[in-house]
Amino acid sequence: MYTPPPGGRGGLTGTVKIYDNSIAIAIGIDAYQNWNMSPLTGAVRDAVAVSEALKQHGFTVSLLCNEEASLRSIRTRLGDELRNNVGREDRVLVYFAGHGVSTGAGKRAMGYLMPVDGDRDLLRATGISMGELTEWFEEYPCKHVMFVADSCYSGLALWTRGLGLSPNLRDYLMQVTSKRVRMVMTAGRAGQEAHEWQGQGLFTRYFLEAISGAADADHDGIVTSDDIAAYVKPKVAQTAMTRFRREQNPQVGRSGEGEFVFVTEATEAAPPHAPFVSSVPATVSTEPVAPWKDLWVVPEVPAPALPGPISAASSLAKETAGQDGAEMILIPAGEFTMGSNDGGPDEKPPHAVRVSSFYLDKYEVTFDLYDRFCKATRRGVPGDGHWGRGSRPVIGVSWDNAMAYATYYGKRLPTEAEWEYACRAESMGKWCFGDDVERLGDYAWHIGNAEGQTHAVGQKVANAFGLYDMYGNVWEWCADWYDAAYYSSSPVQDPPGQDFSRYRVLRGGSWVDAGVMCRSASRGYHDPSARGVSIGFRCASSVKAQ
Repeated sequence: MYTPPPGGRGGLTGTVKIYDNSIAIAIGIDAYQNWNMSPLTGAVRDAVAVSEALKQHGFTVSLLCNEEASLRSIRTRLGDELRNNVGREDRVLVYFAGHGVSTGAGKRAMGYLMPVDGDRDLLRATGISMGELTEWFEEYPCKHVMFVADSCYSGLALWTRGLGLSPNLRDYLMQVTSKRVRMVMTAGRAGQEAHEWQGQGLFTRYFLEAISGAADADHDGIVTSDDIAAYVKPKVAQTAMTRFRREQNPQVGRSGEGEFVFVTEATEAAPPHAPFVSSVPATVSTEPVAPWKDLWVVPEVPAPALPGPISAASSLAKETAGQDGAEMILIPAGEFTMGSNDGGPDEKPPHAVRVSSFYLDKYEVTFDLYDRFCKATRRGVPGDGHWGRGSRPVIGVSWDNAMAYATYYGKRLPTEAEWEYACRAESMGKWCFGDDVERLGDYAWHIGNAEGQTHAVGQKVANAFGLYDMYGNVWEWCADWYDAAYYSSSPVQDPPGQDFSRYRVLRGGSWVDAGVMCRSASRGYHDPSARGVSIGFRCASSVKAQ
Protein backbone atom coordinates (compact mmCIF):
# COMPACT_ATOMS: atom_id res chain seq x y z
CA MET A 1 0.00 0.00 0.00
CA TYR A 2 1.16 3.58 -0.59
CA THR A 3 -0.15 6.55 1.37
CA PRO A 4 1.20 9.80 -0.09
CA PRO A 5 2.78 12.15 2.46
CA PRO A 6 0.93 15.29 3.55
CA GLY A 7 1.72 18.15 1.22
CA GLY A 8 3.44 15.86 -1.27
CA ARG A 9 4.37 17.60 -4.49
CA GLY A 10 3.04 14.84 -6.69
CA GLY A 11 -0.60 15.71 -5.98
CA LEU A 12 -1.38 12.18 -4.78
CA THR A 13 -4.05 11.64 -2.14
CA GLY A 14 -5.50 8.60 -0.48
CA THR A 15 -4.09 5.10 -0.24
CA VAL A 16 -3.16 3.19 -3.39
CA LYS A 17 -2.45 -0.51 -3.53
CA ILE A 18 0.54 -1.12 -5.79
CA TYR A 19 1.68 -4.77 -5.50
CA ASP A 20 0.63 -7.97 -3.76
CA ASN A 21 4.13 -9.47 -3.68
CA SER A 22 7.64 -8.34 -4.66
CA ILE A 23 10.06 -11.04 -5.82
CA ALA A 24 13.69 -10.63 -6.86
CA ILE A 25 16.55 -12.80 -8.13
CA ALA A 26 20.03 -11.31 -7.64
CA ILE A 27 22.87 -13.02 -9.54
CA GLY A 28 26.57 -12.27 -9.06
CA ILE A 29 29.46 -14.17 -10.67
CA ASP A 30 33.16 -13.49 -10.09
CA ALA A 31 34.68 -16.97 -10.41
CA TYR A 32 33.88 -18.21 -13.93
CA GLN A 33 34.79 -21.82 -14.62
CA ASN A 34 35.52 -21.61 -18.36
CA TRP A 35 36.82 -18.07 -18.74
CA ASN A 36 40.38 -17.35 -19.76
CA MET A 37 40.21 -13.66 -18.91
CA SER A 38 40.99 -12.16 -15.50
CA PRO A 39 38.33 -13.02 -12.88
CA LEU A 40 35.86 -10.37 -11.84
CA THR A 41 36.23 -8.95 -8.33
CA GLY A 42 33.02 -7.08 -7.54
CA ALA A 43 30.09 -8.91 -9.12
CA VAL A 44 29.20 -10.96 -6.06
CA ARG A 45 29.67 -7.92 -3.85
CA ASP A 46 27.31 -5.91 -6.04
CA ALA A 47 24.68 -8.66 -6.11
CA VAL A 48 24.70 -8.83 -2.31
CA ALA A 49 24.42 -5.03 -2.05
CA VAL A 50 21.43 -4.99 -4.41
CA SER A 51 19.88 -7.91 -2.53
CA GLU A 52 20.10 -6.05 0.77
CA ALA A 53 18.71 -2.85 -0.74
CA LEU A 54 15.76 -4.69 -2.30
CA LYS A 55 14.91 -6.36 0.99
CA GLN A 56 14.47 -2.90 2.46
CA HIS A 57 11.89 -2.26 -0.29
CA GLY A 58 9.91 -5.33 0.72
CA PHE A 59 11.28 -7.83 -1.80
CA THR A 60 11.72 -11.51 -1.14
CA VAL A 61 15.17 -12.08 -2.64
CA SER A 62 16.91 -15.22 -3.90
CA LEU A 63 20.69 -14.75 -4.20
CA LEU A 64 22.69 -16.83 -6.69
CA CYS A 65 26.46 -16.34 -6.44
CA ASN A 66 29.32 -18.01 -8.32
CA GLU A 67 28.80 -21.80 -8.52
CA GLU A 68 25.11 -21.39 -7.60
CA ALA A 69 24.59 -19.36 -10.79
CA SER A 70 24.93 -22.21 -13.27
CA LEU A 71 23.14 -22.34 -16.62
CA ARG A 72 20.69 -24.91 -15.27
CA SER A 73 20.04 -22.96 -12.08
CA ILE A 74 19.40 -19.64 -13.85
CA ARG A 75 17.18 -21.27 -16.47
CA THR A 76 15.22 -23.04 -13.75
CA ARG A 77 14.69 -19.89 -11.68
CA LEU A 78 13.96 -17.45 -14.50
CA GLY A 79 12.50 -19.72 -17.15
CA ASP A 80 10.29 -22.00 -15.05
CA GLU A 81 9.87 -21.13 -11.37
CA LEU A 82 9.05 -17.44 -11.75
CA ARG A 83 6.68 -18.03 -14.62
CA ASN A 84 4.78 -20.62 -12.58
CA ASN A 85 4.76 -18.91 -9.19
CA VAL A 86 4.05 -15.19 -9.55
CA GLY A 87 0.62 -13.62 -9.40
CA ARG A 88 -1.08 -11.05 -11.56
CA GLU A 89 -0.57 -8.18 -9.09
CA ASP A 90 3.07 -9.03 -8.27
CA ARG A 91 6.31 -7.45 -9.44
CA VAL A 92 9.59 -9.18 -10.32
CA LEU A 93 13.10 -7.71 -10.46
CA VAL A 94 16.07 -9.67 -11.82
CA TYR A 95 19.59 -8.32 -11.24
CA PHE A 96 22.68 -9.75 -12.94
CA ALA A 97 26.35 -8.85 -12.38
CA GLY A 98 28.89 -10.83 -14.37
CA HIS A 99 30.14 -11.31 -17.88
CA GLY A 100 28.00 -10.46 -20.88
CA VAL A 101 28.86 -11.06 -24.52
CA SER A 102 27.39 -9.27 -27.55
CA THR A 103 27.40 -10.59 -31.11
CA GLY A 104 26.35 -9.25 -34.49
CA ALA A 105 25.42 -5.71 -35.42
CA GLY A 106 22.30 -3.73 -36.23
CA LYS A 107 19.15 -5.85 -36.36
CA ARG A 108 21.22 -9.00 -35.86
CA ALA A 109 22.81 -7.79 -32.63
CA MET A 110 22.21 -10.02 -29.64
CA GLY A 111 23.50 -10.00 -26.07
CA TYR A 112 24.09 -13.05 -23.88
CA LEU A 113 24.21 -13.48 -20.12
CA MET A 114 27.04 -15.83 -19.21
CA PRO A 115 26.37 -18.19 -16.27
CA VAL A 116 29.26 -19.43 -14.14
CA ASP A 117 29.73 -22.46 -16.41
CA GLY A 118 29.28 -20.47 -19.63
CA ASP A 119 31.81 -20.65 -22.48
CA ARG A 120 32.21 -17.58 -24.73
CA ASP A 121 33.07 -19.90 -27.63
CA LEU A 122 29.73 -21.70 -27.19
CA LEU A 123 27.37 -18.80 -26.64
CA ARG A 124 24.15 -20.39 -27.84
CA ALA A 125 24.79 -23.64 -25.99
CA THR A 126 26.05 -22.20 -22.70
CA GLY A 127 24.73 -18.62 -22.57
CA ILE A 128 21.27 -17.11 -22.13
CA SER A 129 20.30 -14.69 -24.89
CA MET A 130 18.44 -11.46 -24.34
CA GLY A 131 15.88 -12.84 -26.77
CA GLU A 132 15.17 -15.75 -24.45
CA LEU A 133 15.00 -13.47 -21.44
CA THR A 134 12.48 -11.14 -23.02
CA GLU A 135 10.32 -14.10 -24.05
CA TRP A 136 10.37 -15.41 -20.47
CA PHE A 137 9.51 -12.00 -19.06
CA GLU A 138 6.56 -11.66 -21.45
CA GLU A 139 5.25 -15.02 -20.25
CA TYR A 140 5.26 -14.03 -16.57
CA PRO A 141 1.66 -13.40 -15.46
CA CYS A 142 2.69 -10.50 -13.20
CA LYS A 143 2.15 -6.92 -14.31
CA HIS A 144 5.65 -5.48 -13.74
CA VAL A 145 9.10 -6.93 -14.53
CA MET A 146 12.44 -5.13 -14.38
CA PHE A 147 15.74 -6.64 -15.54
CA VAL A 148 18.92 -4.86 -14.42
CA ALA A 149 22.31 -6.03 -15.75
CA ASP A 150 25.68 -4.60 -14.74
CA SER A 151 27.15 -5.91 -17.99
CA CYS A 152 27.19 -4.65 -21.57
CA TYR A 153 24.70 -5.90 -24.14
CA SER A 154 23.06 -5.06 -27.41
CA GLY A 155 19.90 -6.46 -28.94
CA LEU A 156 17.46 -5.31 -26.29
CA ALA A 157 14.59 -5.12 -28.76
CA LEU A 158 12.27 -3.24 -26.38
CA TRP A 159 11.64 0.33 -27.46
CA THR A 160 7.98 1.30 -27.01
CA ARG A 161 7.10 4.48 -25.15
CA GLY A 162 5.69 4.72 -21.64
CA LEU A 163 2.32 6.11 -20.64
CA GLY A 164 3.72 9.62 -20.31
CA LEU A 165 1.23 10.97 -17.79
CA SER A 166 1.96 14.15 -15.86
CA PRO A 167 2.85 13.36 -12.21
CA ASN A 168 0.55 16.24 -11.23
CA LEU A 169 -2.48 14.17 -12.16
CA ARG A 170 -4.41 12.86 -9.17
CA ASP A 171 -4.59 9.30 -10.53
CA TYR A 172 -1.04 9.13 -11.86
CA LEU A 173 0.18 6.42 -9.51
CA MET A 174 -2.86 4.22 -9.96
CA GLN A 175 -2.64 4.44 -13.75
CA VAL A 176 1.06 3.75 -14.17
CA THR A 177 1.06 0.87 -11.71
CA SER A 178 -2.02 -0.77 -13.19
CA LYS A 179 -0.49 -0.96 -16.67
CA ARG A 180 1.73 -3.85 -17.71
CA VAL A 181 5.46 -3.11 -18.25
CA ARG A 182 8.69 -4.98 -18.99
CA MET A 183 11.73 -2.80 -18.25
CA VAL A 184 15.36 -3.62 -19.18
CA MET A 185 18.40 -1.64 -18.04
CA THR A 186 21.99 -2.59 -18.89
CA ALA A 187 25.27 -0.98 -17.89
CA GLY A 188 26.42 0.02 -21.37
CA ARG A 189 26.35 -0.51 -25.09
CA ALA A 190 27.96 -3.42 -26.90
CA GLY A 191 31.73 -3.01 -26.91
CA GLN A 192 31.81 -0.66 -23.90
CA GLU A 193 33.45 -1.73 -20.66
CA ALA A 194 31.25 -1.75 -17.56
CA HIS A 195 33.54 0.10 -15.16
CA GLU A 196 34.05 -0.34 -11.45
CA TRP A 197 34.62 2.70 -9.28
CA GLN A 198 35.65 2.63 -5.63
CA GLY A 199 35.16 -1.12 -5.45
CA GLN A 200 31.66 -1.22 -6.94
CA GLY A 201 30.15 -1.44 -10.38
CA LEU A 202 29.60 2.14 -11.55
CA PHE A 203 26.17 1.31 -12.95
CA THR A 204 25.14 -0.58 -9.79
CA ARG A 205 26.31 2.28 -7.61
CA TYR A 206 23.95 4.77 -9.28
CA PHE A 207 21.12 2.24 -9.54
CA LEU A 208 21.25 1.80 -5.75
CA GLU A 209 21.34 5.54 -5.26
CA ALA A 210 18.33 5.91 -7.54
CA ILE A 211 16.08 3.43 -5.73
CA SER A 212 17.13 4.81 -2.33
CA GLY A 213 15.49 8.12 -3.24
CA ALA A 214 18.09 10.08 -5.20
CA ALA A 215 16.01 9.71 -8.38
CA ASP A 216 12.93 11.18 -6.68
CA ALA A 217 13.22 14.58 -8.35
CA ASP A 218 10.01 16.01 -6.89
CA HIS A 219 10.52 14.43 -3.44
CA ASP A 220 7.04 12.89 -3.29
CA GLY A 221 8.29 9.47 -2.17
CA ILE A 222 7.80 7.81 -5.58
CA VAL A 223 10.63 6.57 -7.83
CA THR A 224 9.48 5.11 -11.16
CA SER A 225 11.47 3.09 -13.66
CA ASP A 226 11.63 6.15 -15.90
CA ASP A 227 12.96 8.18 -12.95
CA ILE A 228 15.67 5.56 -12.43
CA ALA A 229 16.70 5.65 -16.07
CA ALA A 230 16.75 9.45 -16.11
CA TYR A 231 19.00 9.48 -13.05
CA VAL A 232 21.36 6.59 -13.85
CA LYS A 233 22.14 7.23 -17.53
CA PRO A 234 23.77 10.69 -17.25
CA LYS A 235 25.45 9.86 -13.93
CA VAL A 236 27.17 6.77 -15.35
CA ALA A 237 28.11 8.46 -18.63
CA GLN A 238 29.57 11.52 -16.92
CA THR A 239 31.52 9.58 -14.27
CA ALA A 240 32.92 7.10 -16.83
CA MET A 241 34.21 9.93 -18.98
CA THR A 242 35.54 11.97 -16.05
CA ARG A 243 37.20 9.11 -14.17
CA PHE A 244 38.21 6.73 -16.95
CA ARG A 245 38.16 8.82 -20.14
CA ARG A 246 35.95 6.12 -21.63
CA GLU A 247 32.37 5.99 -22.81
CA GLN A 248 29.83 3.99 -20.87
CA ASN A 249 26.24 4.63 -21.89
CA PRO A 250 23.58 2.60 -20.06
CA GLN A 251 20.85 1.22 -22.31
CA VAL A 252 17.16 1.19 -21.44
CA GLY A 253 14.38 -0.67 -23.19
CA ARG A 254 10.76 -1.19 -22.33
CA SER A 255 7.60 -2.89 -23.44
CA GLY A 256 4.25 -1.66 -22.13
CA GLU A 257 2.81 1.54 -20.73
CA GLY A 258 3.19 0.99 -16.99
CA GLU A 259 5.90 1.98 -14.52
CA PHE A 260 7.87 -0.20 -12.11
CA VAL A 261 7.61 1.77 -8.86
CA PHE A 262 9.74 2.09 -5.72
CA VAL A 263 8.35 3.89 -2.69
CA THR A 264 10.79 5.92 -0.60
CA GLU A 265 10.41 8.39 2.22
CA ALA A 266 9.31 11.78 0.93
CA THR A 267 11.92 14.40 1.83
CA GLU A 268 12.89 17.90 0.90
CA ALA A 269 16.23 16.62 -0.34
CA ALA A 270 16.26 12.86 -0.66
CA PRO A 271 19.91 11.85 -0.13
CA PRO A 272 21.69 9.10 -2.07
CA HIS A 273 23.56 6.31 -0.31
CA ALA A 274 26.99 7.18 0.97
CA PRO A 275 29.72 6.00 -1.45
CA PHE A 276 30.09 2.26 -1.83
CA VAL A 277 33.81 1.63 -1.64
CA SER A 278 36.36 -1.13 -2.03
CA SER A 279 35.28 -4.52 -0.73
CA VAL A 280 32.34 -3.31 1.34
CA PRO A 281 29.05 -4.47 -0.18
CA ALA A 282 26.73 -3.16 2.47
CA THR A 283 23.84 -0.73 2.36
CA VAL A 284 25.18 2.27 4.24
CA SER A 285 23.97 5.60 5.54
CA THR A 286 25.48 8.42 7.49
CA GLU A 287 22.46 8.99 9.75
CA PRO A 288 20.03 6.62 11.51
CA VAL A 289 17.49 6.60 8.67
CA ALA A 290 15.93 3.71 6.74
CA PRO A 291 16.86 0.87 6.50
CA TRP A 292 17.96 1.16 10.15
CA LYS A 293 15.25 3.56 11.30
CA ASP A 294 12.86 1.06 12.84
CA LEU A 295 15.69 -0.56 14.81
CA TRP A 296 17.11 2.53 16.52
CA VAL A 297 15.89 1.80 20.05
CA VAL A 298 17.66 1.67 23.40
CA PRO A 299 17.56 -1.83 24.92
CA GLU A 300 17.16 -2.46 28.63
CA VAL A 301 20.59 -3.85 29.52
CA PRO A 302 22.89 -3.55 32.56
CA ALA A 303 25.16 -0.51 32.79
CA PRO A 304 28.83 -1.06 31.87
CA ALA A 305 31.90 -0.78 34.05
CA LEU A 306 33.46 2.64 34.38
CA PRO A 307 35.86 3.55 31.58
CA GLY A 308 39.60 3.46 32.16
CA PRO A 309 42.91 2.26 30.70
CA ILE A 310 44.37 -1.19 31.18
CA SER A 311 46.63 -1.04 34.20
CA ALA A 312 50.38 -1.39 33.95
CA ALA A 313 50.34 -4.52 36.11
CA SER A 314 47.93 -6.27 33.72
CA SER A 315 50.49 -6.09 30.91
CA LEU A 316 52.39 -8.95 32.56
CA ALA A 317 49.60 -11.40 31.68
CA LYS A 318 48.97 -12.86 28.23
CA GLU A 319 45.21 -12.33 28.55
CA THR A 320 43.33 -9.61 30.35
CA ALA A 321 39.92 -7.96 30.30
CA GLY A 322 39.28 -4.48 28.98
CA GLN A 323 37.09 -2.05 30.86
CA ASP A 324 34.22 -3.04 28.55
CA GLY A 325 34.56 -6.63 29.77
CA ALA A 326 36.00 -7.93 26.48
CA GLU A 327 38.77 -10.52 26.65
CA MET A 328 42.05 -9.18 25.27
CA ILE A 329 45.19 -10.97 24.08
CA LEU A 330 48.71 -9.63 24.57
CA ILE A 331 50.30 -9.57 21.13
CA PRO A 332 54.11 -9.77 21.48
CA ALA A 333 56.39 -7.33 19.73
CA GLY A 334 57.87 -8.58 16.49
CA GLU A 335 58.77 -8.03 12.87
CA PHE A 336 56.92 -9.25 9.79
CA THR A 337 56.49 -8.67 6.06
CA MET A 338 53.42 -6.50 5.55
CA GLY A 339 51.48 -6.61 2.27
CA SER A 340 51.68 -9.15 -0.54
CA ASN A 341 51.89 -9.69 -4.27
CA ASP A 342 48.68 -11.78 -4.28
CA GLY A 343 46.14 -8.97 -4.47
CA GLY A 344 45.70 -5.50 -5.90
CA PRO A 345 48.20 -2.67 -6.23
CA ASP A 346 47.32 -1.30 -2.80
CA GLU A 347 48.89 -4.39 -1.16
CA LYS A 348 52.25 -3.73 -2.81
CA PRO A 349 55.11 -3.67 -2.28
CA PRO A 350 55.57 -6.20 0.55
CA HIS A 351 57.80 -4.51 3.12
CA ALA A 352 59.34 -5.11 6.54
CA VAL A 353 57.52 -3.69 9.58
CA ARG A 354 58.31 -3.84 13.31
CA VAL A 355 55.43 -3.70 15.79
CA SER A 356 55.59 -3.00 19.52
CA SER A 357 53.60 -5.22 21.87
CA PHE A 358 49.92 -4.34 22.33
CA TYR A 359 46.62 -5.81 23.40
CA LEU A 360 43.89 -6.78 20.94
CA ASP A 361 40.34 -7.97 21.56
CA LYS A 362 40.07 -11.73 21.35
CA TYR A 363 36.74 -11.39 19.54
CA GLU A 364 35.00 -8.77 17.40
CA VAL A 365 32.91 -6.38 19.52
CA THR A 366 29.49 -7.96 19.97
CA PHE A 367 26.00 -6.52 20.19
CA ASP A 368 25.97 -7.41 23.90
CA LEU A 369 28.94 -5.11 24.51
CA TYR A 370 27.90 -2.35 22.13
CA ASP A 371 24.30 -2.24 23.37
CA ARG A 372 25.58 -1.69 26.93
CA PHE A 373 27.72 1.17 25.63
CA CYS A 374 24.68 2.69 23.92
CA LYS A 375 22.65 2.38 27.12
CA ALA A 376 25.36 4.08 29.16
CA THR A 377 25.87 6.92 26.68
CA ARG A 378 22.20 7.30 25.70
CA ARG A 379 22.91 6.50 22.06
CA GLY A 380 20.58 4.76 19.62
CA VAL A 381 21.72 1.26 18.75
CA PRO A 382 22.36 0.11 15.17
CA GLY A 383 20.17 -2.43 13.41
CA ASP A 384 21.01 -6.14 13.50
CA GLY A 385 19.86 -7.13 10.02
CA HIS A 386 16.98 -9.03 11.68
CA TRP A 387 19.48 -11.83 12.44
CA GLY A 388 19.67 -11.29 16.19
CA ARG A 389 21.99 -9.49 18.60
CA GLY A 390 23.71 -11.07 21.62
CA SER A 391 27.08 -12.57 20.73
CA ARG A 392 26.94 -11.69 17.04
CA PRO A 393 29.43 -9.00 15.99
CA VAL A 394 27.90 -5.54 16.02
CA ILE A 395 27.16 -4.19 12.53
CA GLY A 396 26.05 -0.84 11.17
CA VAL A 397 28.73 1.00 13.17
CA SER A 398 30.63 3.87 11.60
CA TRP A 399 34.34 4.47 12.20
CA ASP A 400 33.37 7.48 14.30
CA ASN A 401 31.13 5.39 16.55
CA ALA A 402 33.72 2.61 16.80
CA MET A 403 36.24 5.21 17.96
CA ALA A 404 33.72 6.62 20.45
CA TYR A 405 33.21 3.14 21.90
CA ALA A 406 36.93 2.45 22.15
CA THR A 407 37.70 5.84 23.70
CA TYR A 408 34.93 5.49 26.27
CA TYR A 409 36.60 2.35 27.60
CA GLY A 410 40.15 3.69 27.48
CA LYS A 411 40.96 1.68 24.36
CA ARG A 412 41.59 2.49 20.70
CA LEU A 413 41.31 0.96 17.24
CA PRO A 414 44.34 -1.03 16.02
CA THR A 415 46.60 0.43 13.39
CA GLU A 416 46.54 -1.36 10.07
CA ALA A 417 50.06 -2.70 10.71
CA GLU A 418 49.04 -4.03 14.13
CA TRP A 419 45.95 -5.66 12.63
CA GLU A 420 47.85 -7.50 9.89
CA TYR A 421 50.62 -8.54 12.28
CA ALA A 422 48.06 -9.96 14.71
CA CYS A 423 46.14 -11.63 11.89
CA ARG A 424 49.22 -13.33 10.47
CA ALA A 425 50.29 -14.58 13.92
CA GLU A 426 53.87 -15.16 12.71
CA SER A 427 52.74 -16.82 9.48
CA MET A 428 53.94 -15.88 5.98
CA GLY A 429 51.25 -17.31 3.66
CA LYS A 430 48.01 -15.89 2.29
CA TRP A 431 46.31 -16.97 5.52
CA CYS A 432 47.56 -17.71 8.99
CA PHE A 433 47.32 -21.43 8.19
CA GLY A 434 49.10 -21.30 4.82
CA ASP A 435 47.95 -21.01 1.20
CA ASP A 436 45.24 -23.69 1.01
CA VAL A 437 41.95 -21.84 0.54
CA GLU A 438 40.05 -25.07 1.21
CA ARG A 439 40.92 -24.66 4.90
CA LEU A 440 39.48 -21.15 5.13
CA GLY A 441 36.07 -22.44 6.15
CA ASP A 442 37.59 -23.67 9.42
CA TYR A 443 38.64 -20.11 10.29
CA ALA A 444 36.12 -17.79 8.68
CA TRP A 445 32.49 -17.06 7.88
CA HIS A 446 32.55 -15.98 4.24
CA ILE A 447 30.15 -16.06 1.32
CA GLY A 448 30.64 -19.79 0.82
CA ASN A 449 29.40 -20.81 4.29
CA ALA A 450 27.79 -17.85 6.06
CA GLU A 451 24.29 -18.43 4.59
CA GLY A 452 23.68 -14.72 4.12
CA GLN A 453 24.29 -13.42 7.64
CA THR A 454 26.78 -12.85 10.44
CA HIS A 455 27.39 -15.49 13.11
CA ALA A 456 28.19 -15.47 16.81
CA VAL A 457 31.85 -14.73 17.44
CA GLY A 458 34.34 -17.44 18.42
CA GLN A 459 32.78 -20.39 16.60
CA LYS A 460 35.65 -20.90 14.17
CA VAL A 461 39.29 -21.84 14.80
CA ALA A 462 41.51 -19.20 16.42
CA ASN A 463 44.89 -18.24 14.96
CA ALA A 464 48.20 -18.91 16.73
CA PHE A 465 47.78 -15.78 18.88
CA GLY A 466 44.36 -16.97 20.08
CA LEU A 467 42.35 -14.41 18.05
CA TYR A 468 39.01 -15.40 16.52
CA ASP A 469 37.25 -14.25 13.32
CA MET A 470 40.20 -12.25 11.99
CA TYR A 471 38.99 -13.48 8.61
CA GLY A 472 35.36 -13.01 7.59
CA ASN A 473 32.21 -12.44 9.65
CA VAL A 474 32.57 -8.62 9.50
CA TRP A 475 35.11 -6.16 8.13
CA GLU A 476 36.97 -4.43 10.97
CA TRP A 477 37.73 -0.73 11.18
CA CYS A 478 41.38 0.23 11.70
CA ALA A 479 42.72 3.54 13.01
CA ASP A 480 44.49 4.49 9.77
CA TRP A 481 43.44 6.74 6.93
CA TYR A 482 43.55 4.77 3.69
CA ASP A 483 46.15 5.52 1.01
CA ALA A 484 46.82 3.09 -1.85
CA ALA A 485 50.44 4.28 -2.23
CA TYR A 486 51.31 4.58 1.48
CA TYR A 487 53.20 1.26 1.64
CA SER A 488 56.05 2.58 -0.50
CA SER A 489 56.95 5.27 2.05
CA SER A 490 55.68 4.08 5.45
CA PRO A 491 58.10 3.94 8.41
CA VAL A 492 59.41 0.57 9.54
CA GLN A 493 58.64 0.95 13.26
CA ASP A 494 54.94 1.06 14.24
CA PRO A 495 53.70 2.81 11.07
CA PRO A 496 50.79 5.07 12.08
CA GLY A 497 49.18 5.32 8.65
CA GLN A 498 48.67 8.25 6.30
CA ASP A 499 48.24 11.70 7.87
CA PHE A 500 44.92 12.34 6.15
CA SER A 501 42.77 10.93 3.36
CA ARG A 502 39.10 10.56 2.50
CA TYR A 503 38.60 6.99 3.74
CA ARG A 504 39.45 4.83 6.74
CA VAL A 505 40.96 1.35 6.45
CA LEU A 506 38.93 -1.86 6.81
CA ARG A 507 40.49 -5.30 7.19
CA GLY A 508 39.60 -8.99 7.25
CA GLY A 509 36.74 -9.45 4.80
CA SER A 510 33.21 -10.42 5.79
CA TRP A 511 30.29 -12.79 5.42
CA VAL A 512 29.52 -11.40 1.95
CA ASP A 513 33.03 -11.78 0.55
CA ALA A 514 34.72 -14.57 -1.37
CA GLY A 515 37.71 -16.23 0.27
CA VAL A 516 40.19 -14.23 -1.82
CA MET A 517 38.99 -11.05 -0.06
CA CYS A 518 39.53 -12.59 3.38
CA ARG A 519 43.32 -12.85 3.18
CA SER A 520 45.78 -11.48 5.76
CA ALA A 521 46.95 -8.69 3.41
CA SER A 522 43.64 -7.82 1.75
CA ARG A 523 42.65 -4.18 2.27
CA GLY A 524 39.30 -2.44 2.23
CA TYR A 525 38.29 1.15 2.91
CA HIS A 526 35.23 3.31 3.45
CA ASP A 527 34.08 6.77 4.41
CA PRO A 528 34.44 7.06 8.23
CA SER A 529 30.75 8.00 8.59
CA ALA A 530 29.54 4.93 6.68
CA ARG A 531 27.60 2.11 8.30
CA GLY A 532 27.01 -1.29 6.76
CA VAL A 533 25.70 -4.78 7.46
CA SER A 534 29.19 -6.20 6.86
CA ILE A 535 31.17 -3.67 8.95
CA GLY A 536 32.18 -4.07 12.61
CA PHE A 537 35.33 -3.66 14.68
CA ARG A 538 37.53 -4.87 17.54
CA CYS A 539 39.58 -2.75 19.93
CA ALA A 540 43.25 -2.52 20.80
CA SER A 541 45.11 -1.10 23.78
CA SER A 542 48.72 -0.06 24.19
CA VAL A 543 50.89 -1.77 26.79
CA LYS A 544 51.59 0.70 29.57
CA ALA A 545 55.17 1.16 30.76
CA GLN A 546 55.98 -0.20 34.23
